[in-house]
Amino acid sequence: MKRPLAGWLRVVIVSSAFAGILIWEIIRPLRREVEGKAHRLPRNLAVAGLGALTVHLAEAPVIDPLARHVHQRRIGLLPRLGLPAWLETCAAVLLLDYTLYLWHAHSSRAEPVALSRGAPR
Repeated sequence: MKRPLAGWLRVVIVSSAFAGILIWEIIRPLRREVEGKAHRLPRNLAVAGLGALTVHLAEAPVIDPLARHVHQRRIGLLPRLGLPAWLETCAAVLLLDYTLYLWHAHSSRAEPVALSRGAPR
């Protein structure tokens, strides 16, 4: 199995991605600002940080051993195709992105599920 990325390299990659997104948002905002960045940015960072920490603490004990097991045994669709490693990685990222897009598009159009019998339809 390949060695994981060094801790400093992960920090550089994540920080660079964050900085790029932040700069892009400043250059080409998607929406008109309703409240200033001075209020919104710290709140959003706090919510994102707490959310990431919660997900990491809840999922890591299950996901890490499962991912290791799947990777070592080359379970899944892409390993069966015998693609070069770089192409397999690109295909995996594209397929993950596409499935997240489909999930988002579907959940945005789906009607909310009524949680009680007396809920209006």
